[in-house]
Amino acid sequence: MTKDDVQSIFNCNDILQITDSISVDTDVFTQLFADASVNPTHTELVALDNGKGYIPFFDKCKAEGILL
Repeated sequence: MTKDDVQSIFNCNDILQITDSISVDTDVFTQLFADASVNPTHTELVALDNGKGYIPFFDKCKAEGILL
């Protein structure tokens, strides 16, 4: 997954808002999940999380229809 993919999937620019009080630079997120496919599923991202702490964000994205 590239930075462009992250920005397109999550509809963001240089900052990805994880919660109301937590955000991450899209470059950092891209590095953390570089092994994800171009159009990742919820299941794929959860499997790649490996304790990074993004699963609640991915769950929220799935509930909102952003991730399948």
